[in-house]
Parts: sequence; structure tokens; C-alpha cells
Amino acid sequence: MKLLLDENIYGLEKFFKQLRWEVVKVEDALKEGRLKSNDDGEIAQYAKDNGLILITKDGGQKNQADFISQPCILIDDVMIAKAVESVIREKYLKH
Repeated sequence: MKLLLDENIYGLEKFFKQLRWEVVKVEDALKEGRLKSNDDGEIAQYAKDNGLILITKDGGQKNQADFISQPCILIDDVMIAKAVESVIREKYLKH
């Protein structure tokens, strides 16, 4: 499966590629004319039409994706805090 990185996702493309994910960036799809605008609904539909999992930091974008049953991952402070806590517990709180 491929990932679609929203315009607000910076610096993660190289890591996903190292993990062997195919990555499409909204920015590139816009430049190449595959995506007509950066409207949340259009981005969600583009992801759905192309079999992409949408990755975003935009709650409104996540709502649009959910509305059309499009797989979407919202990266927010809660997700980051849980990931950091998991690493802390794994690395530093082992008994």
C-alpha cells in the first residue's frame, strides 16, 4: 500500500521510504497536475481513488477522509505523546 503525505507533513518521507513504503506527497501531486487543488475533500478523494493511506496533521482533513471512509492517520500531540511514552517505558523503565 502507498502513503499520501499531506502538505503539513515534513521530514517523514525519507523514513517511510527507508521502511519501504511508497510515498506520494500532496505537494508533488499538485505540481504534476494529478491533484487539482489542496482542498481537504479533494485530497481525501484523491487518496481514495488511488488506494493511498492519507497521513496528516490536520483534524479537518481527517474528518473529510472519515466522511468518505478513506483510511487516514492523524498525527497529533496525543499520538506523539503516546509514542514517546512507549519508548521511555521500553528503554528506560525496564526492570
